[in-house]
Amino acid sequence: MIDFKMSREGIILCINDYKDLKNVLEGIRKRFKQTEDFFQPGDRIMLMVENYENHIGDIPKIIEVIDSLGIKVSHILTDMEEKNKEIVIRKKVDMVLQGNTKSGTKIVRKNVRSGQNVIHSGDVIIVGNVHSGAEIIAGGSVVVFGECKGIIRAGTNEGASALVLALLLQSPYIQIGEIRQNISKKFTEPVVVFVKGGKIQIEKYDNLNQIWS
Repeated sequence: MIDFKMSREGIILCINDYKDLKNVLEGIRKRFKQTEDFFQPGDRIMLMVENYENHIGDIPKIIEVIDSLGIKVSHILTDMEEKNKEIVIRKKVDMVLQGNTKSGTKIVRKNVRSGQNVIHSGDVIIVGNVHSGAEIIAGGSVVVFGECKGIIRAGTNEGASALVLALLLQSPYIQIGEIRQNISKKFTEPVVVFVKGGKIQIEKYDNLNQIWS
């Protein structure tokens, strides 16, 4: 079920647990069509997806559809409940709202701080640092021109062909496509993270010729 709920902090688009993403995306379009006289282009809402962690790879596509309708997602709620007919928000993350290029790449020209998310269905370029407690979720590849200490999830659309590049990498966890890995080593020079043989590999940027050979 897809529905809107009101809270003291604003409107929440609530999506119940689901199995078919295609039905969810179509349901979002229909629900906004039913309320087209209520929303104005540029309005902001919050998004709540039941069992968020199970559907995290779908979030870029969900946000892309909402964005195509002229509505911006300001926050993603990861913990809320309805208490005495009032919505109680227990945990939320801020969305970093910066425009996309004509090619569809999202470029964020600022530091991404703890508690903030960048979510995009294509490639993401961060010109700044990704702090611990921040998260980047990209349908394609992720490039960080700075220090990366947050969680990176790349390739939610492209799968294992996506790449992660960072000038300094200290992320505790990286996911590319369906391949996940905890990272304990700290890299103090530019590196490329990629999938090879079904495993995540991390190599120095200077070794690119060896990587692709």
